[in-house]
Amino acid sequence: MRPSKSDRSDARGLAEILCMGWYREVTAKSFSSHERLARLATRRRLVAIRADLDAQLRGLLKTFGLILGPGNTDALVRRAETLAEGQPVISGLVTRLAEVRRHVVTQVAALDRDIRRLVRSEPTLKRFMTVPGVGPITAVAFLSTIDEPTRFKHARDVGPDLGLTPRGPNPPRLAPDHIEKRSEPALQIARRVNDIRHRHLPLTSQPAGGVLTAPLKMPR
Repeated sequence: MRPSKSDRSDARGLAEILCMGWYREVTAKSFSSHERLARLATRRRLVAIRADLDAQLRGLLKTFGLILGPGNTDALVRRAETLAEGQPVISGLVTRLAEVRRHVVTQVAALDRDIRRLVRSEPTLKRFMTVPGVGPITAVAFLSTIDEPTRFKHARDVGPDLGLTPRGPNPPRLAPDHIEKRSEPALQIARRVNDIRHRHLPLTSQPAGGVLTAPLKMPR
């Protein structure tokens, strides 16, 4: 610890840490990996906004005894507009919410097209999608999270890196419900790593191709 807080003191402290070896090296993700993660984060946020708008429509109509029912497609919005007919104030509010929701859905679809184009242009992503249950979003999430597979000495190191922790004294499998890491999108994909590893395709590091062959499925 330095006695005073200043840029000069911090720089000296960092230099001393480097000289003594009191640090652990970490791998910085590539620029392309950050771009892919940003695209997934944007899509995830828009999907959450769509779900919030659906809940808002249901809550608005339920206050006046109008039950919207289940669903998450445009049919839900049309049903809300039909229920609000004959009530000018409620109909106006529903129309505004519906307009915003339809715009959000359009942007999500545009991002989905961008992700599909990315998958078609990347052989590694197409290879990931050969695993049962793995789609474009899952493949992109896994590739972007792992980024550089050579940073893992063993394939079994991937699970703990995603936040999966073993359960019991000598567990044969990692416990997908015990996730310590809370970063995005590691939290979403970690729950499927164990099933993919044991049921479909083992995690293997391939020096020639530089890929790990076990993508995971993120919830949509």
